[in-house]
Formats: sequence, C-alpha cells, structure tokens
Amino acid sequence: MPAIKVDNTEYDVQYGSQKFDPVTTETLHISGKPQYDSSGRTIIYVRWNFVFRTIIYAAFENDTTIDFQMNAIRQILMSPGNSFRYVDRGLGDLCINSDGPQRDVSWGPKPQFLEWEPWGDANVAQVTWGVEVCIPECNSAKYQGKVILEWNYSMTYERDVDGFTTRRINGHVVIPQTRQAQGNRNIVLSADEFREKIYQRPLPGFRPLAATFKLSEDKCRLEYSFGDEEMGEDIPPPGVIRIDASMSSGNDRPYAMKKFTYNFNATYTVARGFPLKIAAAHFQRITTARQAAAVKAAGGKKAIVVNWHPGEPRIYGKAKQASYSITFAIVRDLRRFYLAPLHWAGKSRRSSAGSTSRTPTTSSMKPTGPIVSRTPSSAHADRRA
Repeated sequence: MPAIKVDNTEYDVQYGSQKFDPVTTETLHISGKPQYDSSGRTIIYVRWNFVFRTIIYAAFENDTTIDFQMNAIRQILMSPGNSFRYVDRGLGDLCINSDGPQRDVSWGPKPQFLEWEPWGDANVAQVTWGVEVCIPECNSAKYQGKVILEWNYSMTYERDVDGFTTRRINGHVVIPQTRQAQGNRNIVLSADEFREKIYQRPLPGFRPLAATFKLSEDKCRLEYSFGDEEMGEDIPPPGVIRIDASMSSGNDRPYAMKKFTYNFNATYTVARGFPLKIAAAHFQRITTARQAAAVKAAGGKKAIVVNWHPGEPRIYGKAKQASYSITFAIVRDLRRFYLAPLHWAGKSRRSSAGSTSRTPTTSSMKPTGPIVSRTPSSAHADRRA
C-alpha cells in the first residue's frame, strides 16, 4: 500500500497477500458477539467484526493514478476465506486460516464492506474495510475435522383418543468448516456424515415412522425429524412392518345354523431386505391357531378349508407385500350358537418385546446402534465441540 516498500517492516494487519501499512492503518472498530446454540445454554463460537482504515498511495512518484493497486486490493479484500492476521495490537494474536491452528468455523473470514474515498487527485485514496471472523474462544477449541459445534434436539409426545402414544424427535447437528485455501472450493466434510451417529434404544411395542433429513446449502448443518408410534396389542413379527387383517364368520344359507363359514384375510407389508416367506409362515401359524380356537368355541370336530387365495399385491413397490385369504367351515354344536362367533381368540398376546408402557420417558432411552435413512429412530444426548 505505501509508496515505498520496506522489506523489514512488521505488518500487524494482513488479509491474504494484502499487507496493511502499520504507519497509515488505523483500527476503527472491533466487536465480538457470542453465538449461542439453539438451546441458549452454551456459546459455540464468537463472531468478531473488524473495521480498518488506511491510505493508498501511488506505487511510484510519477504515477497519476492508483488504479493498478486498487484492482488488486479489491480482489483480495473482497474474497472470502483468505488468511487473516491481527497481532501486536493489544487484542491478542489472531492468525486465522494461516499456519497456526486457528481456523474460521463458518466459511470465513468474510469481508463485510469496502469504502473508497479519493483524496485530491486520483493517486491517493482512503480505504475503509470490514471483515468478520468466527472462532471458538476456549482452551480446548477444535476448528476442523470431524467435530461437532452444536447438537441439540427436542421431543414431542402425542396421545390419541384411544390412549396410544406417538413420539416425534426433531434435532440438528452443526459442524465447523472453512476453505482449505482461498481458491479451494472443495467440500472436505459434510454434516450428513453424522447421520449414522444418531441412535435410539427401540421402545417396546412401538413402530418407527417416516423420517426426514435436511442438509443445509453450506453442508454444515443437518436437520432431522423422525418418530415412532405405539402399536396395538397384537404386534407384527420381526421383519414385518404392518399387518392389515380381518376375520368374519356366519352361516351360508338362511336358517342354516349348523354349518358356519369363517373368512380370514391378511395383507403383510414386509421390511426391506426380508423375504416374503416370513409373512407366509406367520399367516400359517395364526390361521392354525384361529382354526383351533374356532373349533373349540363352536364345539365342532374340525375345520374344513373351503378356499385358499395367496397373492402379491405390490410386486414393484418399495416395500413388498403379501396377501392371504382362507375360508374354512365348521359344523357347529347349536347349543354353543352364541359362544364367541367373532371374538373367539380370547386375550391377545403381545410379542416378547415386553412392556406396554404408553408414555416413554427420556431416561429409558440410551444409544444402542446405528440407524439407516429409511427407518430412522433415535434419541441422543447433546454433543458439542
């Protein structure tokens, strides 16, 4: 910047390759604003703003303009991600994105403005420039790598009119990041890489709901939302997402009460990666149990299968489905005409998953294993760098 360059001059302020003359450069303003996390409980970094004013002279005595210098100065001072040096000025040494460990954690340093005011002729001007840097201010600060600036979440519980609970978990993960060099625009790390770090201990008797993940444009923030809902008394077997089943019974002809026909239909939605044969095995078990219960309730001797219709309603769908329909007849004891014509099964049995708790608490949730994007279900503790 000065008209005469002195090689042994100690430059206290420097941005990129632009060195500010210590004789003509003045620090007009410095302010630091703490950036709190979304919960307001802790500071994840401090946002520092600097304003400098300096004088630009012609490079040589015979120059009539400073156009050449200003072309280069504008490009340097208005390019984000450059190295920033501010030392020996009483604030403490700041060497951001330089040879030291300090790195900006929010894609900075970021130039804020540049003001240019000519003095007299076109060979002298006053330049005022502002820049913003974001750095953690703690002894154990980590500026780059696979570290976390902020990890927070909230939970919502909703109980429907039938007394069943639906739980939703909404949260986000924030990581630090800046350019490896001013001209390097490659993304070194994405917050999406932390998706599998989200864990949850599955709640007994609950089924995971659909999940959403949103990655920010700067790749530093991953927002997520997922949940699970409480199932009824009859829980599908492992590998089956949902079962829609129904059963009906009745006489075939008017006034003919001796022979009863039972219709049992079920459609299975099988989880990704599981074979459809697990649905067939389960339908066989439950059909055998229901036939035995119906024979016992009717006082008959045995059940006679009348019709059997297997099907695959969703061949090209994302989640495979299998459907089964069976019709069987029983010759009834008329003395048991009104005994359990439909609700013959007695008490429903829950799976070995255990508890029927309708209102899970956060104290019962601990990390147990990773999830995948299609069936995420997780709870976790807050983590910060």
